[in-house]
Formats: sequence, structure tokens, C-alpha cells
Amino acid sequence: MASQFAPSRARDENQIAMDGIVKKYHDAWLNDGAPTKWAAMPKARYHIPPAAEEGFRFLVRRAADFHGVAIKWGGQQGTKVRDAQGNLVLVFAIRDRRERPVGAESDDETGDELDNGADSETERPVGAESDDETGDELDNGADSETE
Repeated sequence: MASQFAPSRARDENQIAMDGIVKKYHDAWLNDGAPTKWAAMPKARYHIPPAAEEGFRFLVRRAADFHGVAIKWGGQQGTKVRDAQGNLVLVFAIRDRRERPVGAESDDETGDELDNGADSETERPVGAESDDETGDELDNGADSETE
């Protein structure tokens, strides 16, 4: 089923084919119990000439938007792996979009859901250590799991 926000313009045969692929992998993800770990997610793998990467990613993103699902790009060595012929190996999984409560109120004046501490009354002293080994105060969303 198409997302309520899907555009109504005509889709070419390449886009229609990718729409079907994205739906197939989303259905497989649901049938596998909607796993959250990368290793357990059903994955699509494509070998794409470097010049076609942008267009291919656009097709996948449009298909994901059409179905109202999210794309998780990745692979065992990262997202920019090349095969023996010099093609990019693009791996992705399809999952549900994360739900955010409608009308959720935030704690700060900016309306951001993420608290960056800028308007907090208690600030961390300069030079204090962070909670993670990267030194970042915020989770950048990068997954450390591998395929």
C-alpha cells in the first residue's frame, strides 16, 4: 500500500520495479519478526557502477517514500565497498519508520526533541568526560553492528 504522502505523478518502469523490490524486502522484514539488528534483517545487495550510484539511491529513496518505510544502508565493511570490477556494492534493508508521538511536547524552547544541553540549567564542566568512547555527547545514529 502506498504512503498517504506518496506523490501522484507517473512512475516510470524502473521506479515501479524498485517499488516492488522495496515492498518485497519490507514484507520479508515483517515476516522475520521485524528484527532490529542489522545481521538479522533481510538485505538487498546490488553492484552498481559508480556513475549510477546517485540515481540508484534516488530510486530506492523514492520507493521507500512511496511505501512509507525507512531504508537502512550498510554492509559488513561500510557503505562504500567496491567489487573486483570496480562497481559499488550497495546493501540495504527496509524497515518501518520510527514512530514519533503526535503532539509530543519537548522540554526546551526550541521545540527540539533532542536535548543538546544548550538551555539546560546544569551544564557539564569543560573538560568533563563524555558517556561514550567517541567523545560525542549525542548519539550520531551510526550502528556498530556488522552483517
